[in-house]
Amino acid sequence: MKMGRAIALLFVVVISLAAAQRPTPDQPVSHFVGDAHGWDTGINYVKWSKDQLFYVGDFLVFKYWAITHAVDEVRADDYKNCLTDNIISSDQTSPTNFSLVIPGIRYFICPKSDHCSQGMKLAINVVDPNTTKGSAPARVGGGKTFMLALSIVVGAMLGVRI
Repeated sequence: MKMGRAIALLFVVVISLAAAQRPTPDQPVSHFVGDAHGWDTGINYVKWSKDQLFYVGDFLVFKYWAITHAVDEVRADDYKNCLTDNIISSDQTSPTNFSLVIPGIRYFICPKSDHCSQGMKLAINVVDPNTTKGSAPARVGGGKTFMLALSIVVGAMLGVRI
């Protein structure tokens, strides 16, 4: 019985570590916004972004139905208030790709109808992988915390005691 628990614990640790990892920052990643759901109403993009690490060199890919949606990159105040008066860029062709070339927070909204006010907006923090740990900007998300919590829950379900 103890051997079974030890194997279960090892399984939980290995799976958690593997899931929390991503390729090194020098290997660009394409982040498909909303995963399988894409860029659409009814998706929690705050929750989606918390499980992501965005590095300089990565890409954001928005997939959507161009008849009903679009993607505008905007400034912080316009993001907060869902305004499209001073957009940085706009695209209505799916898929829309954004190259993340500089560090900092970037803001995206859907300018169609009242989609932005319904939650169809995304804020991400792009981190320079060459920044020293002490001066790295705060991330919008927290995926590793989620994986630790998941590990604890799965471990508890399996009856593993540390």
